[in-house]
Amino acid sequence: GKIKDFKKQKQYFEKSISILESLNQTESDSYAKLQSGLCSSHVELKEYVKALQYCKKAEKLFKELNLNTYELGSVYSNIGIVLEQQKKKDEAFNYFKKSDKVFLRTCEKCQISLTPVYRVIDGDFLSSCEVLPWVDRANEIETALGDKFKGKKRKYVYDAERCRDARVFEFIDLHFKDIKNEN
Repeated sequence: GKIKDFKKQKQYFEKSISILESLNQTESDSYAKLQSGLCSSHVELKEYVKALQYCKKAEKLFKELNLNTYELGSVYSNIGIVLEQQKKKDEAFNYFKKSDKVFLRTCEKCQISLTPVYRVIDGDFLSSCEVLPWVDRANEIETALGDKFKGKKRKYVYDAERCRDARVFEFIDLHFKDIKNEN
């Protein structure tokens, strides 16, 4: 099944990395992207210590090579997942924000750009009102991706809509208080 595929994928990345190392091409964008892929494989296999090791290596390479591709967003997202597993909530949230920022520039409406958005929405990072822009972003991406994602409702939608209503009523209350005070 799925685990076997990720193990096979991990082996492919390891073999490819060792080939590039033997050719002394560790300063290339291919090498950085392979490190990113290996990081993702370890995350999928829930091998978080190894994942963080390869993610950090990939992050460093992407910065050194000045690569601002969607793969960097994926690296940040994976680091966020690992940190979330390690209960480092604030650091994880920062990496999800970094990831989203990269995806907004490089791959705004790609399926992969939903990863940090869903993690923030489903995680315990923000109040239901603070999560509202993230919910809107998820809906926007899902709509752009078409029927495959349309109507994918999660527990956050209700809270976000209730939050929107609360803001509207708050505005109305303030407005009517102003009118009463004028009379």
